[in-house]
Amino acid sequence: MRFIGSIIEKLQRHPKRIVFPEGTEPRVLQAARQYYSLRLGAPILLGDRTKIKDIAAALSVSLEGIRIINPAESEDLENFSRRFEILRRTKG
Repeated sequence: MRFIGSIIEKLQRHPKRIVFPEGTEPRVLQAARQYYSLRLGAPILLGDRTKIKDIAAALSVSLEGIRIINPAESEDLENFSRRFEILRRTKG
C-alpha cells in the first residue's frame, strides 16, 4: 500500500492529464471520477458524449471536471490518427 500512496502523493504534487478509452464503461467512468476527486490530474473520457452522460446519470457519477472527447467527431481526428500511426511504427 505504501507504493500506491507514494504514487498518489506524486500525482497530487504534479497532476497529469490522462485519457480513459471506453468512456461508456461504468468502471471507466468511476475511475475517471475518482482520479479527479483525488486531484491526481485532468481525466479525459473517449466516446459518444450523449451515451457517456446517460450512463453517468444512471450511475449517479458526476462528470464535473471530466472532459469528454468523441474521437469520431473531433476536429483533431486526422491529427490523432497520424500520431497513433507514428507510435505504432516506433513501438510496434
